[in-house]
Amino acid sequence: MNIKIGQQTFSIPSIALSLMLAAILVPSVNYSMNLYNPSAAELLVAISISLFSSVLFLWILDATSILKFRSEWISKSIYGAAIVSVIGTSVGVYKDYFDQNKYPYSGKWEINILKKSDSTFILNNSIALVYSEHSKLYWGYSDVRKSNGDSIPAIAAEMISFDEKTYEATIKLNFQWKKESILAVQFIKSTSNREMKSDSKEYQITLKRPNY
Repeated sequence: MNIKIGQQTFSIPSIALSLMLAAILVPSVNYSMNLYNPSAAELLVAISISLFSSVLFLWILDATSILKFRSEWISKSIYGAAIVSVIGTSVGVYKDYFDQNKYPYSGKWEINILKKSDSTFILNNSIALVYSEHSKLYWGYSDVRKSNGDSIPAIAAEMISFDEKTYEATIKLNFQWKKESILAVQFIKSTSNREMKSDSKEYQITLKRPNY
């Protein structure tokens, strides 16, 4: 049975086979291309998905006689090696998944904000960050420290949002007498994953894990 599109005539079984093969390969390619700074577990998952999709693709081509291996033992060897590889990578994925912290920026941090014009700290507090599954962002609150009179230092801070992919953050500073200030911050990640800094014209902001 054929179908005619414009001046071209296509076989319905060929179209169905092409769509099926695309449905097998496209999701694995899309998953791999959308990885951003992947962890070891994400890399293993991508490899496992791509390998399984490729083997399934070859199996369909072999089963439909589109592609034939020269010897039967070659095809059996390929499929056997693929199954062993998928099982092996799955073990690695599960091990790495349970060993690593799913939300590495959650927990307690020390936040320091220095006003560069007069080199004074306007905030030196502890802040706790948690991850929101809904917004895919971190957020949190600092502790509250009393201010002596109507002075410049802030008494608390709120991390409205922090994106672990772009390191962009929005911080609200709370001053005495209900004054507030919103800061748009671009952090630079350090190699230790325990400290982040942002240096603008007005402020120098540091997020650092406590030393314990």
